[in-house]
This record gives sequence, C-alpha cells and structure tokens, in this order.
Amino acid sequence: MIYRGGHSVRNICTGRRQKILIFLICLSSVIFLLYFIHRREPLEDFSGGLYPRTFATEYIPLQRELEFLRKDSVFQPEDKNAAFVPVVFRSWYTAGETSRIISGEQFDSPDYELLIETSLRSALKERDILFQEPLENPVPGDLFRCLEWQFERAVVRRDSLRARKVLSAMFCFSSVMLNSNAPDIYFLEKSVYCAKHYEKKFSGDPSALKHWEQIRAELSGMYVFPYRNLCRLDRLRSLRDFEKIRLNGIRLFDGKPVLGSQLKEAFYTGSFRLGWSAVKTKVIDFFYDVDRDQTLSLENYRKILHHGATPDTLESPDRKMSIRAMRRMRKNQEILDSALEYMEKGVE
Repeated sequence: MIYRGGHSVRNICTGRRQKILIFLICLSSVIFLLYFIHRREPLEDFSGGLYPRTFATEYIPLQRELEFLRKDSVFQPEDKNAAFVPVVFRSWYTAGETSRIISGEQFDSPDYELLIETSLRSALKERDILFQEPLENPVPGDLFRCLEWQFERAVVRRDSLRARKVLSAMFCFSSVMLNSNAPDIYFLEKSVYCAKHYEKKFSGDPSALKHWEQIRAELSGMYVFPYRNLCRLDRLRSLRDFEKIRLNGIRLFDGKPVLGSQLKEAFYTGSFRLGWSAVKTKVIDFFYDVDRDQTLSLENYRKILHHGATPDTLESPDRKMSIRAMRRMRKNQEILDSALEYMEKGVE
C-alpha cells in the first residue's frame, strides 16, 4: 500500500468519493425542494373551460399571473351587449352595397356614403363597442375594406373631395376600433398609408393638399387612439397560443409538422437530415419550459396594463413566445407613435 503524508492512497480516494457523494445528495435535495417550492395544487379553472391545460399548471409564478387575470375580469361571462355585428354597424354591414364591395363589384351610391357617415357618428357616441369572438371576428376587416374601396375609387377618378372624406372616415373607424374590444393596428397603419398616397397623387394640386393638411392637423384632437386595448386583445391571443402549445408542442409555432409525419417522410425519402430534424424537434418540445415562457408573457402584459410600463421600458425576455409577443407589442407601439406623429404635423 502506498502512503503519502501518513495517509494511504486508498483512504484519500475513499474520502474524495464520500465528499462527491455527499455533494450530489445535497444538490439533488436542493433541486427536489426547489421543484416543490415552485409547485402546488392546480388552480380552479375560472376560464370557463377555455384553457384547461393552462390552468392545470402547478407552477406557482404562473398561477400568480393567472390570479391577476381573475382580478382583471378577463374571464367574465361575455357582455350581453356583445354581438357578432354590433348595433351601430348593423345597417352598414347588412347593406347590399357592402356585399357588392366584398364580392368585387363597382358602383356609385351617395346614399351608401351617408349610411357610413351615420354609422361612424353613432359609433363615436358609444362608450364600448363589443364584438363577439373578437380574435376571429371578420366584420371589422370587411367594413374597413369598404372604406379602402371607396378611397381607391376616388383617387382613380381624381376626386380629391371624396378622397378626403373617405380618409377622415378611415381614421375615425381606426379610432373606434382601437377603443373597442377588437382593436387592430392595421386599420390605423393602412389609413396613414392611404393618406400619404393621397398626398403623392394630388401633389400637383396645392388646394387639395392644403385642405388635407388642415383635416390631418385636427385628427389627433378629434379622435382617441389608445394602445392599451391592443395589449388586452394580444393577451387573449397569447393565452390561446399557449394552450395550443400545451396541446401540440412549440413545434406548432416553429412551423414543424408532427413527429410521425416527419419520421414517415424521412423513412420514405431515406433522408438522414429529415430524421435528425424530427428528433431535434421532439427534443426541443421536451425541454421547452412552457410555464416559464407564459409567465414572462403575462407578466409583461400586466406591467403595461397596470403599472404604466411601455414595451420599450420593459426588459427583453429570453423565452421564445415571450420574445415573439414583445416584438409584436413594440411593433404596435411604433406604428401608433408614427401615426400620431404624422397626424400632429401642423399646417405648413
């Protein structure tokens, strides 16, 4: 037996093994305890059964964020005033001219223009315009398409007066929608695009430009363009997306097919690359921490809606879906800021 400094090599090795074993036992205990510290019994599903897998989580930070949703009345029963086509838009949406525009027909109807003006005036007086199924409702897009069609037709005919009236209606509709439960930044973005198109097309008509500049300078004072409702709707979209992830895996948002389809294609084509891609997709799904990602997303929405934060002041997240949501929020804020800057340009 070899001795070093009065201790046998065997004893030294045994001592090291014991220390390593004790260290591994302590580390395992800490991990075990941390796991259960962050887990508890699932919450009561107060979403009405919309997100059962989300509410089955035992992750405490996510449960706290879900409790905030209860306080924010996110899952209250749908308001009795909510409708697939709200009353203020019903005459406009059910008009025969609207169906003709959507189907691509051409026509002239002063009465239809008056109907739109009347609908928008009524909408401005409403405190809350509530759509059923705001994430999927096609009605706002159809109505805005009618305004786009009228604007395009006025520009083609070089009718600057009618084009200005339609532009004002487009900005009015954008404001009404941003104040509803189905906001869409596209309407405002497209309105600004059409306004700039008007300025380009009528650049040789100083009178037409002067009249539009006067109207444009008044828009931000006439209408309100809030950001918060965009976040509220985006939060609902986020809840729906995470529920899909819990059911199908993150591969759904990575554009990857199901594992069986990938393996079948790899087998029939004999492609090692496709087979490896299928395995990699499954591994990513297995290690993806959906609870942590959803917690970060809901936390950011809460900070914007209740703590006065803005997308630019929030710390950039480090999880896939949270990053995607943050990019969307920042893009919406940029579009809104750019539109307000455009409208607030004074008369030159």
